[in-house]
Amino acid sequence: MKLKTLLPLILLFCFQPNSFASEPLLANYEITVKHNGHAQSTRQLALWRLSANQVVHQFNQQQLSQHWTLQKNSRVKLLKLFDAHDRGVEYAAADIKGHQKRDWSEKYQLLSDDFLAQLNSVTCYQDDHYGKVQVLSTEAATRNLTVEWLPEYKLIKSIKTQSKNGTEHWQLVSLSRDKEKISAQAQLWEKYYLTDYADIGDNESDPFLMQMINLGFVEEAASGFYNEKGQQIQGQHGHHH
Repeated sequence: MKLKTLLPLILLFCFQPNSFASEPLLANYEITVKHNGHAQSTRQLALWRLSANQVVHQFNQQQLSQHWTLQKNSRVKLLKLFDAHDRGVEYAAADIKGHQKRDWSEKYQLLSDDFLAQLNSVTCYQDDHYGKVQVLSTEAATRNLTVEWLPEYKLIKSIKTQSKNGTEHWQLVSLSRDKEKISAQAQLWEKYYLTDYADIGDNESDPFLMQMINLGFVEEAASGFYNEKGQQIQGQHGHHH
């Protein structure tokens, strides 16, 4: 009898309205990867929410930012911004392979609503800094995954993935809702010199563009789980790219 009474209370606690989810914010993550038998590597990822239809995924080590915009026709546009050079490449929706099929929530949250819905709800607890935290998990033959989710912000608090090859751990290290700071950064990005992706072939004399192409930063866009180049390694269904 007690369990039947308690379970709805837990579910109600987990799924209260997202009071901060649509507001501008900056979430900084530290991602640690440990390979079996090898030293660990650590990298940083920043998620900037500029508005309900604009988000930026910033990779600090590479000084690379991906600015995603959800357009009125429900298609996405991408600006790939190179922060060390104040330059960028603009991709039309047709140039972004496979991304039109993905839910906007994957860009906005890093994990899509569909992916989260596939996980098992374990428990909820109250965090002193972030409020409600929902613990989700799944077990498969190839890997175990545990997600701590902040429903009020629609943000990852942490992700732990374990497989036979090692572990990967994402951890939220800071969260800012300073609108002036976020607006100031957005204005800096707006000043970058942009080149249309379709015109890159006509700019072979541009040493910057040729360098970025040779480094593999121009061709493929990404979202979700990232490697050191900001390229996707595991999407919402866990497949590799």
